[in-house]
Amino acid sequence: MRCPTLVRRVRQVGAEDFARRIGISRATLHRLERGDPGIALNTLAMALHAIGRLEALGNIAEPANDHVTMMQMKEQAPKRINKPRAARVTSFKTDEPAALDREAAASKFVGF
Repeated sequence: MRCPTLVRRVRQVGAEDFARRIGISRATLHRLERGDPGIALNTLAMALHAIGRLEALGNIAEPANDHVTMMQMKEQAPKRINKPRAARVTSFKTDEPAALDREAAASKFVGF
């Protein structure tokens, strides 16, 4: 016996009554209780709401509850985190051509 079936039976609610309460057919309820992946998410949400466990829906997508997602996140995390290096400050003028800068710098220094 699956957990949703057990939850419904513990609450002493028949399959027909529960299906009517959440707006689905009895056959769809049985598919839901068997864990059929083709059941719509809103059907699951209505069933959780009917048993007072709607907050459980948020736990389905929680990465901490999903081992596959946790493994992917672990693999994608960097092994090391390096500090960014400080940018070098240059003192060259940017509005003059580079050739003129070299000539001006050379004219400042007189031979040895």
